[in-house]
Amino acid sequence: MPTVVTTDIVKVKSQLSEVGTNTFTNINVRVVAAYNPVVIRMTRKDVLSSMIQSTWSAFFFMVDMGAESVECVVDSKIYVKASVFDGVYTVLNVTGNNVTIDAPFNAFGPYAGYFNILSRVNWYLVLRVKKGTTGSGFRDLRFYPDITGFMTCEVSGALRSFIDLDYGDEVLNTITSDLNLSNYFGFSWLEKWVGSDNEFNNSYAPTVPQKPQYIAGAFKIGDPNNGFYIKYFANTSTPDDGSPPAFMPKWLTAFEKPIYYAGLPFIKNWAQNANLGAPNQYVLIKKYFNSALNLISTDTYPFVGVGYFSGLGKIRIQDDPTVAVYPDQRRFVGLTIFKTDADKEVIDYLLCHYVPVALQNCNQFYLRWLNPLGGFDYYLFETNIFESQKVEGLGEYEDYFNSIAATTEYQNWIGKKTTEVVRVGTQVFDENVGAALKTLAASPLVSYYNTNTNVWIGVRIQPGSFQYRKTKQQYNSVELTIELPSEFNQTA
Repeated sequence: MPTVVTTDIVKVKSQLSEVGTNTFTNINVRVVAAYNPVVIRMTRKDVLSSMIQSTWSAFFFMVDMGAESVECVVDSKIYVKASVFDGVYTVLNVTGNNVTIDAPFNAFGPYAGYFNILSRVNWYLVLRVKKGTTGSGFRDLRFYPDITGFMTCEVSGALRSFIDLDYGDEVLNTITSDLNLSNYFGFSWLEKWVGSDNEFNNSYAPTVPQKPQYIAGAFKIGDPNNGFYIKYFANTSTPDDGSPPAFMPKWLTAFEKPIYYAGLPFIKNWAQNANLGAPNQYVLIKKYFNSALNLISTDTYPFVGVGYFSGLGKIRIQDDPTVAVYPDQRRFVGLTIFKTDADKEVIDYLLCHYVPVALQNCNQFYLRWLNPLGGFDYYLFETNIFESQKVEGLGEYEDYFNSIAATTEYQNWIGKKTTEVVRVGTQVFDENVGAALKTLAASPLVSYYNTNTNVWIGVRIQPGSFQYRKTKQQYNSVELTIELPSEFNQTA
């Protein structure tokens, strides 16, 4: 009872081999944005066989239906998909495993294809979407095919249910992995129909490195990559001439050159995958430059231990060790991941602006948010910071009284809800920075950094408050209102 999986997820077509087993071909694009539609195309195929000339009547074709022939009776219906034959045919005769159908014989056969027994009333498929490599979670979805057996299964809702927007700790290690926002996933399925006890368990559990992954990202409608992380999938492929990979993947950031403010948490993310091989073959390289982009120093960090190359990669940036030499200069930090045994990079070189403490404004509001690629971005607002308070009433009540002369008040508030509101803004001349800040508006997770407690606190962007202005001189300004968590107040 093979049900064939074909899928947009992995950019492959039919997975069915001629012997009737479910197999998956090698795939090189298998990372999807979980907040985009993620479609798996499946086809019901009850029997895989060939149409040959019938021994019962030379005018028709017959099919060896194997053990399923017991479900075929004269005048029952079979859907046939075999070359030029595509439709519903009637059973004329059953002799052993051979089933003759009313498909007129021709000399161009035999025709290989699949055959569905339509007496299996209300055939349906339960698709189980599995999280991770150890089956740490799953969601079951039910789908019904059309007459041809074709099913379009949209599974992004199941993938999103696996996502936890808790970003975890930012200060433990230089190199860590996060399984809350990205993980592997696989499938299994159960075929059932009314009137039969037959159940067939099948599973798609491709071995690493062939497992597909999801990331908590969302691409725009019209995106040429169709929601696949083609630009962000780290790889080690080498052209024939031995040069570095022709396509160098990018980091999961909306900034062309992210800005790192010394003394504040700052992490960059990348799309890991098990196809990279053994972690001990890799090192993280960080290079520190002065404002003229002259190299000052280089640090390397090996991938030591286990748990790498699955989920979301997290690279924690540390303060520039040469800051004492150049305390009042803006400079740069460069990041890349290097495969030592192949002497090449596996991800594009990322250059970050570095702003020492001496050049930071004392009036600060530091934000972190989940960007559309599924990684986190950071920005420090240093000007135009206005604090206010939004107060909302929770209703009123009236006190009982029987003497007007002795009564001074009788209407009171049940309570009030107060919310601290911060209006922040910035002016930038870099159009890319302005475009990256626009991703703040729709982010599902925004936090600000409380420098007094060194803790990230979740906040909300007030709907309708985000304003982005751009001039002919490429002058970009951004303003938005942020609601801090509500205060707890006394109520009557």
